[in-house]
Amino acid sequence: MTAARCTFQKYERLKKAQEIDTLFRFGKAFSILPIKVLYSIKEQSTTAASCKVAFAAPKKIFRKSVERQGIKRRLREAYRLNKASFLEGLSPTTSIQIMFLYVQKPHTDKPIDLNNIFNKIFAELLRKINSHASSSSSQ
Repeated sequence: MTAARCTFQKYERLKKAQEIDTLFRFGKAFSILPIKVLYSIKEQSTTAASCKVAFAAPKKIFRKSVERQGIKRRLREAYRLNKASFLEGLSPTTSIQIMFLYVQKPHTDKPIDLNNIFNKIFAELLRKINSHASSSSSQ
């Protein structure tokens, strides 16, 4: 039994401005503090599930560029380590776009376990995707 490689490839990144704008306009959202998640689900005809993600830290909360980049780096790392279980739960015809926004100023007295938060986020996303799939198939 071989372990799956935990990678975050270029094709997994949500980069196009038009796709990000569409996600902010028509996507759905939920929060598990300190992260707000925007997502959009599409059905596709290919046989492999696809997931494109982006990460953001607002300049209004994190004034210094170093802080923003550090937050995004930690978000990417937590996503990379926890995405395998999420992708296994997706149906093969599902395409999803996700934006992770770090929206809460971190407290310096206690560190935040991003791995635990990402596990909660992925569980909630799978629940919402499955409810979306069951509601769209019944129509």
